[in-house]
Amino acid sequence: MRPLREKLPLGKKPPRTRGNCTVKRRRLEEEAVIAQLDPESDSDLHLPLHLRDPEAQDKVHAFNRAVNLPFFCRFCAARVKTKGARTNHERACEKNAAAKRGKMARGGLVNSSNTCYMNSVVQALSSSNRFLKELLKARYESDSPPSPSLRLAQSLQEQLRKLFFNERDGDGDGPMELKLDGVFKADNASSSFEPGRQEDASEFLGFLFSQLAALEDDTPVKLSFGGLRSTYNLCQMCSATYSESQHEAFMWFLDCEGSESESVGSMVARAWESESAEFPHQCPACGEEGASCRRIEEILEPPQTLVLVLNRFVVNDLGETRKNDAKFYCDEALELTTPANVVVKYKVYAAVVHRGEAIHNGHYYALISKKEKWKRADDEDVSSTSKEALNRLQPPDSAYILFYRLTKRTDDGGTLAYSEKQIKRY
Repeated sequence: MRPLREKLPLGKKPPRTRGNCTVKRRRLEEEAVIAQLDPESDSDLHLPLHLRDPEAQDKVHAFNRAVNLPFFCRFCAARVKTKGARTNHERACEKNAAAKRGKMARGGLVNSSNTCYMNSVVQALSSSNRFLKELLKARYESDSPPSPSLRLAQSLQEQLRKLFFNERDGDGDGPMELKLDGVFKADNASSSFEPGRQEDASEFLGFLFSQLAALEDDTPVKLSFGGLRSTYNLCQMCSATYSESQHEAFMWFLDCEGSESESVGSMVARAWESESAEFPHQCPACGEEGASCRRIEEILEPPQTLVLVLNRFVVNDLGETRKNDAKFYCDEALELTTPANVVVKYKVYAAVVHRGEAIHNGHYYALISKKEKWKRADDEDVSSTSKEALNRLQPPDSAYILFYRLTKRTDDGGTLAYSEKQIKRY
């Protein structure tokens, strides 16, 4: 049954368009609020309209009946004719809101007492899709009082979840304050960081990796950033190998003493070659005294996500730290071959940039990407940029930590192990 229309004065017609309905309804609501508002108090601002002025409710409802739009959506307040239309409208609004929350919203982080080194690293980790997926689905629970590393994992998980879904503790969409437990020395005996002091971003990233990797076997850090290196001795007399050891590597440090024309790709290729050094030693196999042996290091397993740290800070003979501001070309894509003839391809997606002359002063910010869209996250300020910005940096700004994600892997003999399609979900 259609609702009865309010009787209007002779010669007047109800507004026919949706726009006029909205304008007139808002005007009625604003008039009611202004008439009821106490100029000496704002305690009534949060109350619904019908609690502020019952007469205003009657006016609005009468107007809605007059234009035959008695129902409204509780999400966007849009007026519809029937309850069924309202239900469908609310479902669509709820679905759109969930999709909007799920998008990678790039929010800023507050710099509270020299925390830019934390903010830049966390922003880069928020773009690490593989790590983010593994971390958000991990369960960090403990019946006993949690250890500092567990509290750090729980707080990092919560902060990255808020950053991913663009959630805020308070009202508004302003920058979020980064709250990580178990970072500073007062809360964690294995930490050397002090509040209010500028720290090295690579040391902070390495600290995060070591704390998270110590919790369990298959941690998000090991699954996302873990690579495997092998070290052994080779006797030059009998070709026997001994003292073999394997260790995981989450970060790869590159020597920056080369020329400015050198690219990051060439530095990585040189670092991934079999390194060896000769030294005299007694071979346990042949027992030859003073036999010439070679210490060899090889890459056994390349990581899913390659984290490269450019060693820009060098300590001179006087104990002073200087920064190498040389510009190295940061390759957008890398193609590397391990000693086991495994060909891997990587693509850059984030970078931590240092501005300044020394390791413990200056400023850090991040360049991050998602779906080919690059942004510059400089504490509270997040702005759009391009992928070419990484190679347009001018001193004192220089790339310090580079993040590459695996796009393709081919094992020995041409067997395709991973492809772009298989790892697209990350």
